Amino acid sequence: MIWKAASAFVQSSELIEPNAIASIAVTRDGVSGALRRITRKPLAFADHEWFGRENVGDELVSLLPPRSLSLTETDMRFIDQAFGYGTVPGIRWLRPGEEV
Repeated sequence: MIWKAASAFVQSSELIEPNAIASIAVTRDGVSGALRRITRKPLAFADHEWFGRENVGDELVSLLPPRSLSLTETDMRFIDQAFGYGTVPGIRWLRPGEEV
């Protein structure tokens, strides 16, 4: 997200405990999320349960890059190689439809 200068992101996942689907939105101005508990037999989803920053770990919030970022010459060479020429040692870029 740093290379893309992201100002926000959404992360969604299925949780084991509680058995639920959760989505979290992280922006520069705050964090909010919701989860829906899952009943498996028969399959059903409960109402949304909303939560805020106090329920989200710092690990997710720290994924958002800072408002301003200084890049070193090494960073700039990496970006130029990766996005300018498409070759970086140890990284293989795949085009849409390409197989690993």
